[in-house]
Amino acid sequence: MRSIKKDFLSPPPGLVKFAAKHMDKMLDGDDNPIKSCKSKVRKHLETHYLKRCAYCESTIGTTGFSRVDHFRPIAKYRWLAMEWSNLLLSCEKCNEYKSDSFPLRVEKKRVINPGKESHLADSPHMMDEGALLLNPELDDASEHITFSPDGSIKERNGSEKGRTTIDICKLDRDELTERYKKQIGGILYDIKDKTIIAATFYTAIKTDEDLLLIFIGTFQALAGLKNPGNKYVYTQLGTQMYEEFEDFFVRKLPGNEDMRFLVRRAFELFRQRYFDS
Repeated sequence: MRSIKKDFLSPPPGLVKFAAKHMDKMLDGDDNPIKSCKSKVRKHLETHYLKRCAYCESTIGTTGFSRVDHFRPIAKYRWLAMEWSNLLLSCEKCNEYKSDSFPLRVEKKRVINPGKESHLADSPHMMDEGALLLNPELDDASEHITFSPDGSIKERNGSEKGRTTIDICKLDRDELTERYKKQIGGILYDIKDKTIIAATFYTAIKTDEDLLLIFIGTFQALAGLKNPGNKYVYTQLGTQMYEEFEDFFVRKLPGNEDMRFLVRRAFELFRQRYFDS
């Protein structure tokens, strides 16, 4: 999922004016204001999300056109149709799969009308609902969803929210799994290639600098995969690949343990000198 920290208290000015003018018509059942609202905020959301889906992180276009997604669906929360903190960017497929789904741990806690309390998604009033769908703008998805070195995705530590989100948005659909595999496989291929180079010139490696020089370009590419400003990658997967380097890459390397040691050592040097210092 795409971790985005949107300022809920600073909606686009055009949205504020539009909502003030058309809210009554929308609450009376007129869907035209909702359609117009989406057109007004779409570009703002595409900028925030770097044109990537909030749920699956795919680049908008590879899985269809962008959609303005209502985290709490209009069918159940019509009064949140123009609430900035309830609007996310989604790809066509995740938006279609998610549809009007919004399960709660305890149904009787569902908020069914605006009331006088805050409508912000992070207000105690709304958080107390106990949603089972992860909100990319509030939840740390890595606490609930995890990737395996084979590219598969599953809930972490039995997380009900993780499992529910995967099932509702179909984050384990084949096309996504193939993209996860491709991201892992690209780095693994480079590491294997550099490992062969290290083995070939093993006797010439005299210092840590010599060893790091062989792998540094690949490790920089790996580190770039966890950069939230990189709009071309799956950053949650990229972060896990970086943090779980041993499982994703070292254990997959051919050859003897001495060569695996060199890769571990090179990555340790890279982290110390560029990221963990």
